[in-house]
Amino acid sequence: MSSGVFYAYAKNVRDDVTWRYLIVFASRSVADEWWRAVSTSSNTAFSSTVRRLNPQFYTHDPNQANISRTITEATVAGNFLDKVFFTLLPDRDGRSMNIIPPLDITDHVSGNLYYIRAKGDKSVYWCADANGRVTASRTNSTRFLVRTVEQTNTRLIMINSDAINISVGQQSVSVTSGDGFLQLTRLGDRLTFGDFNSGYAVANTQYANSYGYNRIVKVENGTGEQWELTTSGRVCGISSEKPDCDDQ
Repeated sequence: MSSGVFYAYAKNVRDDVTWRYLIVFASRSVADEWWRAVSTSSNTAFSSTVRRLNPQFYTHDPNQANISRTITEATVAGNFLDKVFFTLLPDRDGRSMNIIPPLDITDHVSGNLYYIRAKGDKSVYWCADANGRVTASRTNSTRFLVRTVEQTNTRLIMINSDAINISVGQQSVSVTSGDGFLQLTRLGDRLTFGDFNSGYAVANTQYANSYGYNRIVKVENGTGEQWELTTSGRVCGISSEKPDCDDQ
């Protein structure tokens, strides 16, 4: 789920004038990975004072730990020095201000419910049919529960390397042996969050099921399509709680 440069702001919690930053990340994925490094760092001066309010807004206490130094401290996020940079913004009374472009962002919080749609064609959604087959549909969508397998924090931000489980109600997504189709089963498989980047594809029309939708298939070597999590769905699909009829 990476795509181009990604921006965020950082604000000083002690005043509304100083130590305000524009942060530039190499990609959205880098931003989330940097945050994982900061929030889980053993350097508590940073992990206990830098806060993430949403994907594009952070706060910090420069008297304890200046957020810009996360990438120069080896114990925090030193391996992001070549992927992230901080620009100190003018004080509040300055006449110039860097404004980041508006973005339609879905926060990748483990344990939340999401629709899954194609990034290139936003009219195509994952849909679990009545037989538990995960298909690509332009008319229906299913809301899936996506969470890390080893979830220790209910607000954990998922990153590409995380092992995840994708589920609907009491069933989870599995990859069928041989053909690689996605299917809902009782146990499910251990999947990887980064596979949404290019690890799934829509099967050829010869594999279309009896409902006329194409099956979603797991592919290797990054030959699949890009998929994104969203909170906006299509129309009636199977929900993790009850049938959804989101006509959006």
